[in-house]
Amino acid sequence: RGLLILGGAIVYGVTLLLFSLSPTYPVALLALFFVGGTSQVCMNALQTALQLRSPDRLRGRIMGTYTITFNMGPLGATQAGFIAATFGASVAVEFGGLVIIAVASFLLLTNPMLRR
Repeated sequence: RGLLILGGAIVYGVTLLLFSLSPTYPVALLALFFVGGTSQVCMNALQTALQLRSPDRLRGRIMGTYTITFNMGPLGATQAGFIAATFGASVAVEFGGLVIIAVASFLLLTNPMLRR
């Protein structure tokens, strides 16, 4: 599951990059289809791994914490908005895709437990 989670995150970042570079509306829609699909693969694998590895007595607390951290996305909106206002929306999306790829690749390379 670790490879599925991190591989899904890397492919998600790549599809975000492809979306940001889309030259036409139909290509952008196709890219967004894959952005959504890879996002769901990654998120579903992550939730499944959390549920299966959590002890029964702690599962509610762990999923509550996960839900809180998952919903903290708007905190990054300030930085993304600044980048979009300064350099353009496509650059902000590119930057987000590159950050996702970098973090997932770093975790993949440095955490042997996730590779198993």
